[in-house]
Amino acid sequence: MWLELPKAFLSVGSFATQEVISNILCRVKIFDGISVEEVQNQVEVALMAEKYFAVAKS
Repeated sequence: MWLELPKAFLSVGSFATQEVISNILCRVKIFDGISVEEVQNQVEVALMAEKYFAVAKS
């Protein structure tokens, strides 16, 4: 999942630095029993919070 984040940026013609990726991942809370859908939702919300709307849609 985490390795897919840079690919999502590239898919919209953008590039994410390690700092950008870290800022996004700091917003994601993983816990025992979390579903893939919940992780995806958290990543999408984190991307939007960091104002990467096009990446969130991809």
